[in-house]
Amino acid sequence: MHIRPRWLTLVVVLALALSAAACGSSSGGGSGNASCQGSPIKILTNTDLDTGASTYNPAPLYGAQAAAKAINATCGLGRPIEIVQCNSHSTAQGSTTCGQTAVSEKVLAVAGGLAFSDNYISVIAKQNIPALPALGEFAQEFSYQHSFPIDSGMTQLTAYAVAAANLGAKKVVLLNFQGPTASFFDSILDRAESSLGLEKLPDVLFPPTATDMTAYATQAVSSGADAIQVIANPPQVVNFVKQLRSQGVDFTKTKVIVSGLDAQPSVIEQLGPQADGLYQVLGTASPDDTANPGIQQYLSDLKANGTTINGVNASELGVAGWTAIKIIADAMKGATTFTPEELIKRLNSLPADFHTAYPAVPPFNFSTNAFPDNPMLSKMRIFSNLVSIGRIQDTKFVPLTKGYIRADQKTALN
Repeated sequence: MHIRPRWLTLVVVLALALSAAACGSSSGGGSGNASCQGSPIKILTNTDLDTGASTYNPAPLYGAQAAAKAINATCGLGRPIEIVQCNSHSTAQGSTTCGQTAVSEKVLAVAGGLAFSDNYISVIAKQNIPALPALGEFAQEFSYQHSFPIDSGMTQLTAYAVAAANLGAKKVVLLNFQGPTASFFDSILDRAESSLGLEKLPDVLFPPTATDMTAYATQAVSSGADAIQVIANPPQVVNFVKQLRSQGVDFTKTKVIVSGLDAQPSVIEQLGPQADGLYQVLGTASPDDTANPGIQQYLSDLKANGTTINGVNASELGVAGWTAIKIIADAMKGATTFTPEELIKRLNSLPADFHTAYPAVPPFNFSTNAFPDNPMLSKMRIFSNLVSIGRIQDTKFVPLTKGYIRADQKTALN
């Protein structure tokens, strides 16, 4: 199986730059209301829809479709929203093609997707089309003046240090891709962990294409760390955790910390009981957090759109994709002109408390960088410094935070 290292691609592009896609109108996210007529308001969602690929991730699309159907049911914008889906195939060319499709379809925005390349930005920027990616990962997504990421991989990375400190760790080791990722991630984590009094041991580095993680699990265990922070692709996470288990690692003594991006719900499903005891850092509420009113509505909308709730179809990225469409709809309420320019103006004019309508994601502010005191992150379009931290129990995410906590400040966990 070909593995495209998402984290690696992110850092290569950030460090250097600070197969045609199949696109078309979505069959999901219909109006849900026969009386909601008029020219559709088109929003493009791009993600990898290649079934069986390690990068397959339909959750952002399903979330966007479900949100559109729920909005159309009340005809909240006076015209139906139409989700234009684009399969980026997790390639740079696929991302470019999705950008071209966005232009040719005259969309209001590109929103809710996970592109694995930000080539689409350079295409839509020529038409000033805004982007609301489910996850900010790449240089252009962090720098394009009309980009409004819902979630951020950089916020979660920063929170790795806080998670380790909150869990009482003293020595930490990072499982990390070989190459430019190592120095880039270290520069972020060194700053965060030194400020929290943690001793950061030398990274355990592995090739981006590795499939057998046995040797790297052995290195992590023998390092003497009491917290192992994991950066890897989902299939690698599965293998790495299995190898830790086979070597007798007690997860109550050695804390294993993963992100919700790499240890997605589908990963937890594959691991089954072996996942219990893992600690997760999420940039949104977990789909397992059914006490959260935003998650309740997200799951309800998915079911109303005919989506089966499982680890592939409902995830952190699905929550962010669903939220992106909701934000656009709320921002455009009362509009008589549905143009990218109008949406940009409204997004830039949102009131400070606008986030309160979206409990499934942390509070955000599109007008303010979330890390003004961090020289590495302060110039990026990152709008939330909050995360949720939890522990996997009975293969479910159990929050250890009351709501969200700062990704860059130590806070007591439950």
